[in-house]
Amino acid sequence: MAKIFLIDFSSEILVNVATQLKEKGAEVLYWTGRKRFFDKVSENKKAFPKTIFHNNLDAVQGIPAYELRGEKFDPPGRELINEMLECESLTLTMMTRLDFTGQVPFLKKKHLYYKYLQYWNGVIEKLKPEMIIFRSIPHSSYNFVLYCLAKKRGIKTIMFDSTIFKDKLLVLEDFRKLPKEFIELISQEEKSLHQITDLIEDKQEYFKRLVNPKIDATPDYKKQIIQQINDPVKIIPSWKKIVKNIKNGNFFPAMRYHLKSALNLTSRPIFTIDETDKADYRNIYQLKKMIKIMDKYKNEYKELISEVDYNKKYIYFPLHYQPECNTSPVGGYFADQILAVKTLSSALPEGWIIYVKENIAQWNYHNAQANSFRYSGYYRELARIKNVFLLPPEVSSFDLAAKSQAVATISGTAGWESLARGKPVLFFGYPWYQHCDGALNVRSAEDCRRAINKVMSGYLPDSQKVLNYLVSLDKTTIKASHVEYLERSSNIGREESISVLVEAIWQKLMG
Repeated sequence: MAKIFLIDFSSEILVNVATQLKEKGAEVLYWTGRKRFFDKVSENKKAFPKTIFHNNLDAVQGIPAYELRGEKFDPPGRELINEMLECESLTLTMMTRLDFTGQVPFLKKKHLYYKYLQYWNGVIEKLKPEMIIFRSIPHSSYNFVLYCLAKKRGIKTIMFDSTIFKDKLLVLEDFRKLPKEFIELISQEEKSLHQITDLIEDKQEYFKRLVNPKIDATPDYKKQIIQQINDPVKIIPSWKKIVKNIKNGNFFPAMRYHLKSALNLTSRPIFTIDETDKADYRNIYQLKKMIKIMDKYKNEYKELISEVDYNKKYIYFPLHYQPECNTSPVGGYFADQILAVKTLSSALPEGWIIYVKENIAQWNYHNAQANSFRYSGYYRELARIKNVFLLPPEVSSFDLAAKSQAVATISGTAGWESLARGKPVLFFGYPWYQHCDGALNVRSAEDCRRAINKVMSGYLPDSQKVLNYLVSLDKTTIKASHVEYLERSSNIGREESISVLVEAIWQKLMG
């Protein structure tokens, strides 16, 4: 019987996946998650009587699962701590997204990391799993430590990563590496003459829009964020919202929730590393407090912006919204985007500049987390870097990319969009397009110099190879939704998703 851990399996789909894995012969030793579907199965326990359930809210605060609170696991020793230094660095970065007040002392965070190390090392020693299955690339501090320990011990890991195709998932064993079958197919297809029609019909429309420079190919999710940003946080809801809720027959529940939120009367548990912080940072009262902080950063940026001169030779660096998985852990040490820009600047040839543009989602008043990855002086530090100029967020990213010499990114979608439109890309992290023609991997100033020299020699992505790459992605991803927000925008039936996910896991487990 295969012994497995399920990490962050909270959605209804994933609860059903767990049930079917058990029916196929897997023994679920340990299961973390939160919210109603997880709570239902963890409280009932009839279907999983021997499974240890652990709420994510407890896990991020270093509180053990109930069944293991009496265990006396040894604290980590010097050898283990030294072997896990990279893990420690990245985990401390991830903790920032769960420190809403910014008041958690550094040493407290460091000790929390040691608690993770002690607990999860002990759990692995005690239960000896054969595979640990993550809902997505681990990026919630506690689950990243578990992932690193699994890799150190040679325990199989798999995770599901969303792609540019809303209903297709990559099945990864290591977030830094693409699946072996994907890499092999890329090599096989390198000289193929694929047409856009080789993609599934809805993917054809996506790619046609993407490669057409006359079309605004801004993804729908970005447009929704911009729309949300333009919707101010109000104590009294707008007439538009009131009318909408009346039409939906949802007026009284919506008004009750809005008033509780405005008066700071909600009592939902907050996903935070600070066990003493009981505030709900999704309610209006707390968001209003965060807006004041965010406005200071926003005003600092606006004081530093420059005019665009498209006649300059420049590299375009669009800042990532943070916190997000694409920078931590996928960006590694370059989750510090200032470090990435400094590295790029040190390699610039004479006469070249870097245009840096903030991601407008960073100033989303509806997201209290957004201010945690910017701080007073952040933009001034960027602007002080040699040959770096900050641009207004409303300047078109597609125009900036099109007229640049190259685009630089940690691992963002802007990199893929630029490759598709014939522009070389310097990337610092581990994006899904890392093996695409035109993508240049950079880890240091010397790497940047080599990449820029290649760009100066006239290097451009081969449009045929870029299309071949996309076809390879389409062929090696699985067609399934695993969380609610993906399921809502997908035309895949729930039973089909469950079946596909179970089969993908089982193949890896038995392989």
